[in-house]
Amino acid sequence: MSSVRQRGFSTSFSMALALFAGMAVLSSTAQASVSYFAAGGGSVSSLTLQDLLNGGHIDINNGFDTKRFDGFSAFVSSGTGGGSGVSASAIAVTGIDTGGLDPGPGLVFQGNFEAGAGQTQDTRFTYDVSIVQPSGFLIKDIGLELGAAFVGTDGGQVKIIESAESPVGKPISGVMVFEKNSAGDITGDSSDVALFSPVSFVHVKKDVFLQGGTEESTSITDFTQTFSQVAVPEPSSLAIAGIGALGLVGYSVRRRLKK
Repeated sequence: MSSVRQRGFSTSFSMALALFAGMAVLSSTAQASVSYFAAGGGSVSSLTLQDLLNGGHIDINNGFDTKRFDGFSAFVSSGTGGGSGVSASAIAVTGIDTGGLDPGPGLVFQGNFEAGAGQTQDTRFTYDVSIVQPSGFLIKDIGLELGAAFVGTDGGQVKIIESAESPVGKPISGVMVFEKNSAGDITGDSSDVALFSPVSFVHVKKDVFLQGGTEESTSITDFTQTFSQVAVPEPSSLAIAGIGALGLVGYSVRRRLKK
């Protein structure tokens, strides 16, 4: 009986080592970094939204893989009631690395988002987020966080509306609405929007709308977008897990036969 227990322990221990090794491959990390590239691929120290609209891109390695933010297009910004839009060259875009998977890397958009009393400002643009291959991870959701904001009284409002598609034209999430009214209440979906299933590419449509109150202006300093990730087992890891499962089944059968 002691020899049977010894073999069982050895088998379980070997499988545990194999599974541990497989998980180690998935969780291996590298030095995190944020890189900015102008149109044509030249490395630069910073980018504006206009630079990105002209063909620049941002790469963020969070220690697990690299996300690329590019394909910025369809920019339009305008105002009503005497208000004006914000210039794309006046919107700084900064890559951020959270150092983890959830929330994952993302972008901070900082600019003169403001609507005076009785005015509105509406800014729209689109961009793409993709995972540079090879990678053992996929994008699972989108997070939105509003920076410092002042909402004008008597009807002031900040509303950020967005949707996600993968590929372009195929919706993978419902419309996300982050809204802050004059009472300071946040309504709508202010947290992550889970995608229907993990994907390697996301096309994001954004609409940033501000409305001033009757007597006071409305403004925000910035907003942050993050993209969480989930590990997708590699074929080799799946094979290791399958072998481990078969080993457990075989060991269980042998124990029953010995009884």
